Amino acid sequence: MEGERESRMSQDEGFLRAIIDNPDDDTPRLIYADWLEEQGQPRGEFIRLQVRRAALAAGDPARAEMELRERQLLAEHEQRWLRPLRPWVREWQFHRGFVERVRIPAEWAVGAGRGVFQRTPVRHARFNEATYLIGDLAALPGLAWLRSLDLGHNLLTAGHLEPLTRSPYLARLETL
Repeated sequence: MEGERESRMSQDEGFLRAIIDNPDDDTPRLIYADWLEEQGQPRGEFIRLQVRRAALAAGDPARAEMELRERQLLAEHEQRWLRPLRPWVREWQFHRGFVERVRIPAEWAVGAGRGVFQRTPVRHARFNEATYLIGDLAALPGLAWLRSLDLGHNLLTAGHLEPLTRSPYLARLETL
């Protein structure tokens, strides 16, 4: 039984790594959703719903029913799904089945919280309390997939932002 659980965790980590490494590709997400559904996990349905909804036009009538089912699944399972992230993440938003938008205190992100970036495909991050940690944040490999970085509500000067301009991990950044 213990070996079976470890095997499931290893497979789970493999799927997650593929999703994090290919955040724009829905195929790894849908493969993972299939696997989760085979394991009887409702997260598979949630991933599939969000991937399908993300592909729909804003006015598509199917959206309302999908959103209702997503809310039902979140009401029942969100706290369990967030358990690996909860020690560090203060705010979050699911997109295409995974937490992709987070708000994290900078001190947590450069400490033990760096694991957040290994557990979910973070695309949008807001760091607060970051004024004196910008250099440490800029050195986080987990930022490599970020599309947007929000440092609002921090007391920053142009000098504070210089480490970000030199960071090799922010090449995909579209919004600062």
